[in-house]
Amino acid sequence: MKRSARDDEPPQVAVATLDARAYYALTSLMKTMNLPFSSITPGEPRDIGVKLVLTTQREKRSIRDSEEENVLCIEDLTGGAAVVKEKIFSILYRGGDDILVIGIDPGEKTGIAAYYRDKEMVKEIARSYRETLTKVETIIRDSKAARKIIRIGDGNPKVAREIAYRLLQKFNSRIEVEIVDERGTSTITKLLPTGETRDLRSARMISLRRGRPYHIA
Repeated sequence: MKRSARDDEPPQVAVATLDARAYYALTSLMKTMNLPFSSITPGEPRDIGVKLVLTTQREKRSIRDSEEENVLCIEDLTGGAAVVKEKIFSILYRGGDDILVIGIDPGEKTGIAAYYRDKEMVKEIARSYRETLTKVETIIRDSKAARKIIRIGDGNPKVAREIAYRLLQKFNSRIEVEIVDERGTSTITKLLPTGETRDLRSARMISLRRGRPYHIA
């Protein structure tokens, strides 16, 4: 059994395949998501702490000691990055709340941060109002979460209300929209790790703050 580089953490994911291309794709995905993993052959017992086994459709029947709901095939991991991450998080963090939260920091460059079961799923920058709507609408539409909360910063009240209105107009009661008071977020974001833009850090902070519910008639 081969462990990923992060041996300080017990792996919750096992990659079980002899297909070289599938192995490369699956392990690259785990590294991108910063998830520790072990590598096993399809017939090999998994570690006791493993909650998810990644394999191929052809090798699935050879997986030992795993319920079907805890096995994902590479053929199932289709769609955008957010869709793939949500499928993985839904198994790894099954005990958590089935909630998608999206934080939006409107501005000349709009930060978008999305979390599913409290795990980061998306962090993106949109450079126009239209691009913001397109990105957020795609995340909402593709998500299977039971509850979807969109939190929009009020730094630009007019744009915040426009985004809120358009999203509610499109998705109605399938989403909850809140307008978040941004006061203090600039100071707090300075304390967060660097390496990402202020817009993304602000979007993350907005996603964590409860706001005023926004409704349309």
